[in-house]
Amino acid sequence: MTSEFNQQWQKMLKSIGARSMPWRVTGGNEWISYNQVDENDYYVQIFLHGSFDDYKRQKDAVVAFFFEQGSQLVDETQVKDIAFGYWKELRFVDKSKVEQQKQAYIPQIGSIYAPGAIINFGNMSASTISIDNSVHEIEKLIEEKGDDDKAELYAILEETKAIVRESIDKKQLISKPGFIERLTTHLSKHGWFYGAILQLLGTAFLL
Repeated sequence: MTSEFNQQWQKMLKSIGARSMPWRVTGGNEWISYNQVDENDYYVQIFLHGSFDDYKRQKDAVVAFFFEQGSQLVDETQVKDIAFGYWKELRFVDKSKVEQQKQAYIPQIGSIYAPGAIINFGNMSASTISIDNSVHEIEKLIEEKGDDDKAELYAILEETKAIVRESIDKKQLISKPGFIERLTTHLSKHGWFYGAILQLLGTAFLL
């Protein structure tokens, strides 16, 4: 890690009143640590006792810092549930990798959900139990990871459930105009949600 990076990192921490901590070392009431796993890929942990607004202020500063370094937030998980505070881990990936992932996924899905198109998959069957379990798991993930986007993620999940029901009834995968665009807007920030929705659609149909 360059000295310039470390100087900018310390400056950012000072601006939000946070304390730097070596990776995997814990202690104190408030700290932020990072671990570089590839040239421009990082894990960051934020630990603090305070309100959600306090956490969001620190998180936003960290996200902005790494964005300037060419890295994009792709996942956020809870390290441990703590009383009156937050202990979260953020994953950042090189922006170029995120764009490559988008290009790899979107054309494939777009070919399925072409506006106005109906694609016949032949024999289709569904397991209600598997679908219900998948929906339940996605709902749990939204509660854990959805943050400020929970309402919109729930709306997309409901739309997906409607597509699944209609497609099963008609034995064809039905397209809903604008669905894929609404889904892919969350790919960079909530990649886990994008994958879970695709898995739900896949669970519904045995080709």
